[in-house]
Amino acid sequence: MSIIMEIAHFLHHLKRDRLLLKANIKRAELLPIPSEERSDNFIFKTASKNEYPKAIAIYHKYCGAGVPWLIKLWNKEYEHLCYIIKNDKEDVIGFSFLMFNEAEFDASIVHDLVIVIDEKYRGQGLSTKLQRYCVKSLKQSPYSYISTCVGFNDIKALRACQKAGFHILKQSAKPPSHYLICKLKS
Repeated sequence: MSIIMEIAHFLHHLKRDRLLLKANIKRAELLPIPSEERSDNFIFKTASKNEYPKAIAIYHKYCGAGVPWLIKLWNKEYEHLCYIIKNDKEDVIGFSFLMFNEAEFDASIVHDLVIVIDEKYRGQGLSTKLQRYCVKSLKQSPYSYISTCVGFNDIKALRACQKAGFHILKQSAKPPSHYLICKLKS
């Protein structure tokens, strides 16, 4: 009986992941592809076909393998869901990956799941600049808010979010983190 339960559990998650992937693709296609912006010696933009593999390689380096359905989503919708930073040599040095949380589908919220800046470029305010670029770009979308989560002990990330216009809405127990939100529409 145990093996039947395991198979049923696996099939349930497979079906749920497929539905989440389809729902995220549908919502992602409504996001604008903003024009690039330059600030100091950095370029902020959404990923192109050639840049996306570099961003996902940085993701795997710092975040591990990732959730399979999210990787499939980003592989398909990178132009809408992967915001990147490039240095003056055109190297991808950071990214922000977006998604849509199932619990927020009806709330018109885009979720900024993860921001990573390569170690060599940390401490220059690039996370805040990338978040500001995301917020500015998403104001042209049909969505009303952008949300993110920051671990309780990650004070630098919390401050970066707050500088970009996010405020703490609530706390989460698992994992212990702050849930932050930024209004996109006036």
